[in-house]
Amino acid sequence: MIDSISGLTDTQRETLLSAVDYGYFEIPRESSLAELATQLGISQNAASERIRCGVKQLVTETLKSDRE
Repeated sequence: MIDSISGLTDTQRETLLSAVDYGYFEIPRESSLAELATQLGISQNAASERIRCGVKQLVTETLKSDRE
């Protein structure tokens, strides 16, 4: 299912929220991509793709419209 406000899929939303919860976005990181993927029960590639696609969607929905 896709969130009508953010445009995120459920899996992207879950992954991004988990990334925040586990400190993936902290500086320095408190969790690696491998650790995050393990917590979610998915591969590192899947976690990376969900994060990249989710961030792109959030930027597109929240910032890009400001430029148009």
